[in-house]
Amino acid sequence: MAASLNFNRLDLVLSFVFDDGTGTGKMQTKRITLSKVRADITADEILQVATAFESLSSNEFIGVERVQRDSVL
Repeated sequence: MAASLNFNRLDLVLSFVFDDGTGTGKMQTKRITLSKVRADITADEILQVATAFESLSSNEFIGVERVQRDSVL
């Protein structure tokens, strides 16, 4: 009989990436990271948060990374 694996969600983190705009010709980025994000957050809700951060920032929004950590039991 094959063993059964269970995944236990540990954390969901969103990392919003912005152009640092240093003007050196070499792209540098800054990040705003949110942890303990709801597991059921939708792509539309992530976009709404990104839009809000961009409106508060003087730097251009580049993208967002969704990082989910799970443990295997």
